[in-house]
Amino acid sequence: MMGKPITGEYVWFIDSDDWLMDGAVDKVMEIISRDNAPDLISAGLLWTYEDEKKNHADMTRPEAVTISGHDYLNRGALHGAIQRFVIRRSILTDYNITFYPGILHEDGLFGKQIVYLSETILILPQPIYFYRQRDDGSIMHNITIRSAYDNMTMHKEVVKFCKDHIKKEEQVWFRSLALKDLNSGIINCWDLRHTTEFKKFLKDSQKHRNEECDYLMFKNGAKDMMRCILMKYFPVFYCWLIKKIVQLKQQR
Repeated sequence: MMGKPITGEYVWFIDSDDWLMDGAVDKVMEIISRDNAPDLISAGLLWTYEDEKKNHADMTRPEAVTISGHDYLNRGALHGAIQRFVIRRSILTDYNITFYPGILHEDGLFGKQIVYLSETILILPQPIYFYRQRDDGSIMHNITIRSAYDNMTMHKEVVKFCKDHIKKEEQVWFRSLALKDLNSGIINCWDLRHTTEFKKFLKDSQKHRNEECDYLMFKNGAKDMMRCILMKYFPVFYCWLIKKIVQLKQQR
């Protein structure tokens, strides 16, 4: 899973470009030393840019709160960047959770898995991690059609994880949450939508997209049914609609 065997009780992934706030390690050590230490610690990130005017913090809150992994996912609090989590090692070893090799944004898959498997998650009120963002040169700023294919791969692995580890009564809920991964593949490559390679991706992903939409279409309410119909028959229009809704929300 990593270059060295894990020996500690908890794991924290820290990127070489990033850094921690003063006192962050002491804070984490105090939490994991408690008798009722959580399975997962979640903290906001301090997004740090070359243009300091863009700097901002995410996921701030008035006070710390402990919730289940199920509730964490239901709140829509999973925002990529695995660096925000301090993870109990047994969650990784007991369920053989690893980063999927060779795909972009593997955090999206890894994060869903560890959050669901965590019975208790402590959400800290303030960020403790400086998350550095480069204006160019990173994979976040050089998206190609590969991103769309990797999103599809990630979604297939989510479905597999669901079948292997998720309670039967929660599988529809979990797969419904994960459906947006298929949208993300199209949205991330929106500027390529008129190219041959984009059209090829739509064709290559059609079978998997249709199977997932068929599975979910009549298992939830009318809203999800409409979402599945649009995704199955009009995926590009649906992603255009999502982009417009996001833009309108941002303008408020």
